Amino acid sequence: MAGELLRQAIFLDTSLIVAATVEVHPSHAASAAFVDKAVSDGADLCISPQICREFLVVLTRQPVSDRIFGLDEAGLRRIQPRVGQREAKP
Repeated sequence: MAGELLRQAIFLDTSLIVAATVEVHPSHAASAAFVDKAVSDGADLCISPQICREFLVVLTRQPVSDRIFGLDEAGLRRIQPRVGQREAKP
């Protein structure tokens, strides 16, 4: 039972994803370390369609660390849907 409790889903918000993605972001190191640790621990990382939209808007329309990113820089062209991904139930 204790092992099951350790493997809970973690919902990532936009601010964490942006910080983990943008190397010049002031919180990049801590955010990237959190995501890396969660992945290495086998956690299920979750985002919603709203978070995807917010991420796109934040990186391509608002300055982040004094920059506006293009789609390639934001890494959005590399994102591929995962086979077998689970969708949230309404």
